[in-house]
Amino acid sequence: MATVNFVNAQSRNVTRGEVGEMYLSGYWYGNYNPDWGPPVFDTLLKALYHITDYGKKATLQYYADVFIQDEDYPYFDSTVTVPAVIIADATPGVLYNRDSRYSSKLGEWRQSLWVSFDYGQTWTFREQDRAQKHYKSSNFEGLIYRAQGMYENGVFKSTDYGETWQLFRDFKHSVTGECGLDSCELFGITGSSPEPWMIYHTYDWYETYTITPIDKQYVFGNMSGIFPDVYRGALPGEVYVSSWFPDWTYKISFSADTGHTFRVVYHSDSLYFANERQFFRFMSDREAGVFYIIYGELVEIDEPWGIYEKVCISHYADYGETLVGTYCHDLMMHYPESCAGVLDMEAKVQGNNNVALQWSPPQAEQPVAAYYVYRNDTLMAVLQQTDYLDEDLPNGKYTYHVRVMYADGCESLSYNTVKVVVDFTGIGNVTNAGGIIVYPNPTNGMINVQCLMINVQNVEVFDLMGRKVFEQKAEGAKAESRRQKDNSPPLFPSFGGAGVVDGWQAKPDGVVINISHLPPGLYFVRITTENSVVVRKVVKQ
Repeated sequence: MATVNFVNAQSRNVTRGEVGEMYLSGYWYGNYNPDWGPPVFDTLLKALYHITDYGKKATLQYYADVFIQDEDYPYFDSTVTVPAVIIADATPGVLYNRDSRYSSKLGEWRQSLWVSFDYGQTWTFREQDRAQKHYKSSNFEGLIYRAQGMYENGVFKSTDYGETWQLFRDFKHSVTGECGLDSCELFGITGSSPEPWMIYHTYDWYETYTITPIDKQYVFGNMSGIFPDVYRGALPGEVYVSSWFPDWTYKISFSADTGHTFRVVYHSDSLYFANERQFFRFMSDREAGVFYIIYGELVEIDEPWGIYEKVCISHYADYGETLVGTYCHDLMMHYPESCAGVLDMEAKVQGNNNVALQWSPPQAEQPVAAYYVYRNDTLMAVLQQTDYLDEDLPNGKYTYHVRVMYADGCESLSYNTVKVVVDFTGIGNVTNAGGIIVYPNPTNGMINVQCLMINVQNVEVFDLMGRKVFEQKAEGAKAESRRQKDNSPPLFPSFGGAGVVDGWQAKPDGVVINISHLPPGLYFVRITTENSVVVRKVVKQ
């Protein structure tokens, strides 16, 4: 193999677990030194989070203070490690952590490898060195590789979770990359701007390999010290690459043929990514077509004065065609005691510049005291029902989430976010159009649609999510649903004499519909007439 300096882009703090599962290392919270203030901390904790249910849930597994002293950190007999570069093999619950610390006793940097067999809750020391080594997990249980460090050449292999090592390849140069699905498969990415970057792919750890150029629309190169990265997919031949671009956007591109052809599956909005408090991460899942965009932000708070990390995880399916949902977790000091949040809220643009929100009560033992509804991080309402209508919005983009306050005082710190675009150009909720009156409102079930000198053709009822829950065409009631212009007596002399068909009741001057079978909540009644469409809001008690 030719001598190639692969970029060390795989120093990640996120790794895939089983299907729908990830592990994420990062800041938990930090308190500023009261005498010095930012950026000086007197407490700074890093933690390991177990992400499950495709990003919906984040559980704190382990944490350590980054300021731990040397005397509390002997490498050979301690179980204390600072979460850093996290990798996993195919064994459920097994993780590896490669941390790095400066030892004042030894006067040098020391890197160590640790292994956990209980989903990152406890750690066992494996080995340490004076300089950086590259550890690579595989798609097999217990199999992990160690690539060249500063003081040794070659690639070493362990089949017992890093307890013992054997020389595997006597390379005289550095090798980094992402292990594929086969035991000796590896993807690597290398290059330098403005020249095209290359994908290296091998099934025998670079005894033989292919080199494929990557078009500049998929990989640009080094952006402020952040290099492109490469990730395996869930099926043979699948590979993803990530890269920042000079317009400050972030792209994920996918190949199904080991890097010969690519297509963009994610392209971020413009963002100045070098902000030290904001960053993007990517990880592919073990399920085909599923990947995650992980957005982190360090949030500053006053009491106590410091920071915490907010993490939002966007779950994509169908190779980027479907955004399933985005789930955020505010990793504040009391996050481990955080209670269940709303993770299934949906939003729908309704009527004349209105946004309808609806969610399910979370599964929790404690009763819910109130739901706090936020629009663009601004508190809009405190209520007890599981729906909300945000009315009369100007055209624009809006983001919503709901926090739960429980009767015992616990406030949820995890929630899903939904984004909507309001751009109303259609028929709105016309007041008294055609002389149509809908009553009573609120109603227990019966709704009168009063029609003056107009022909009703159709009546539909929609819930807050825009789902049609009732419809009746006025085929047999056209004559009865208007006043007789020739002053002839009505077909039904009284309200009580009107006929009822499938919830529809004809009247001489209107109609009655029966929605008593529907659950309580807010509904939209859409009445189609001869020359207009009229929408009315009705509350079902």
